[in-house]
Amino acid sequence: HVTAEARQKQKFLERHFLDAATIPGVGPTKKAALRSFGIETAADVTKTKVIAVKGFGEVLTRAVVDWRKACERRFVF
Repeated sequence: HVTAEARQKQKFLERHFLDAATIPGVGPTKKAALRSFGIETAADVTKTKVIAVKGFGEVLTRAVVDWRKACERRFVF
């Protein structure tokens, strides 16, 4: 079963949209590519999902994953 904390964190991450994020090297075109793969919020970001997107190598993938981690650090249960 999923804990209350995990549920709250998921909801928190779902409110952080990629479109509003400032991620080095990830502009409108890259964000559109991520969206087309169903990656719209911090909750959708995993290394596996992001690296599967055309145009995302190790560096850009790390930048997007780091953005998710930064969002997670702001989460307070």
